[in-house]
Amino acid sequence: VAVYTNTVTVSGSAVFGPTNLTVVASDTAGDLSTNSVAVTVTLPVLVSSVVPSTTTPVRTQNVTVTANISYAPGFTPNTVTLNASGLNPADSALALVQQSFNVGTGAAVYTNTLTVDPSVPTGATTLTVVASDTVGDLGTNTVAVTVTASTQVWNGAGFTNNGVGNWSDNTNWV
Repeated sequence: VAVYTNTVTVSGSAVFGPTNLTVVASDTAGDLSTNSVAVTVTLPVLVSSVVPSTTTPVRTQNVTVTANISYAPGFTPNTVTLNASGLNPADSALALVQQSFNVGTGAAVYTNTLTVDPSVPTGATTLTVVASDTVGDLGTNTVAVTVTASTQVWNGAGFTNNGVGNWSDNTNWV
């Protein structure tokens, strides 16, 4: 009995998911033997979800974005960025901060908080997360959010010592 080892490289155009590898061996007499092995082709970096604290933020509201990412065994996380320019033009490449990483499973959680800029228009926009590992593999995922108009009303309840309404006092807003 002979044992042979071979390495198979999966091309960048391979379809992800289960597939079969077929090995055909022959001896010097030309006799053939065939064996199939089931394998699953996976992404080295998978952004499985992008979860904002709200999908309908209002201007000046803080929004925390959480990204759940899976790294293939043996791959090391590198960077995770969020393009939230639709909520704040300054946040086109906001770094997400690693909250946890399980070396055994490759599961990682990243978060960061941004403030919706008061000048952004209301309406739909997309948040995009791009994650990379140390060899340059990339994974992306998106989520739709809709900036809405504020329904807060100024009631003048918060006054300064001289009886003048104070716009920055939270008791003014209902």
